[in-house]
Amino acid sequence: MDVRRCLEGPLGKDRVSELYEAVWGMRTFVDAISRDPEKTWATIDIVRRAREMSGPGGIVAESELMGLLSSVAWKCSLELSEHPASGSKAAMEILRQLSEYAMECLHYRRSRDAFGGRRRNKAFEILKRVRLHIEIPEAVQIARKIVETGTGNDRIGAMEFLETPVD
Repeated sequence: MDVRRCLEGPLGKDRVSELYEAVWGMRTFVDAISRDPEKTWATIDIVRRAREMSGPGGIVAESELMGLLSSVAWKCSLELSEHPASGSKAAMEILRQLSEYAMECLHYRRSRDAFGGRRRNKAFEILKRVRLHIEIPEAVQIARKIVETGTGNDRIGAMEFLETPVD
């Protein structure tokens, strides 16, 4: 099942089921995505398309796909931590891509966004894995501001991000 095909056009009841099945099926490709920057970029593009989707299923698809990206970030971070001298260039490139995408999520706003706070929470989940290998001072500033002023779903993610130990 191709997630991109499911994201095109209006979703009826059967198409929503197809979308869920396709999104959850992508979990089987976490290892392949975490080794290939092009596959990671293609997955990020799919998540962006899910974010722009209207109607039922979009929020669930975006949430699950962001969880998949968090798993990819964890795998790449683990690889770089276990092999600091010979860490994979691909893993570092993937972490850079994920960092850019997560920062995009922190800045993304639209009116009546039912997933906005949870999207930022998931973005911080990705960034706390990236932060172990890449400095992201802008994310630190955003997280501090959210912790000081926020009360929503993103506040927990911001606090966990700030508590991540950095070498």
